Amino acid sequence: MIDVELRGGPHDGRQHNALARDAVLRIPTVNRHADETMPDITYDVYRWLGRENDGRPVFEYEPS
Repeated sequence: MIDVELRGGPHDGRQHNALARDAVLRIPTVNRHADETMPDITYDVYRWLGRENDGRPVFEYEPS
């Protein structure tokens, strides 16, 4: 497992653990309702973007 940075979308700037060979990450997102019914869970897709100058792996949000 390695630490990667997520860019864009609802998880912008957050760190996440990923396998070194992952090219696509699916990150769960909980969508709560105002009436407090059962929340929906969706998955946001992040694709491998590359590495920063400091070597940090970066994944970029891919809107569906």
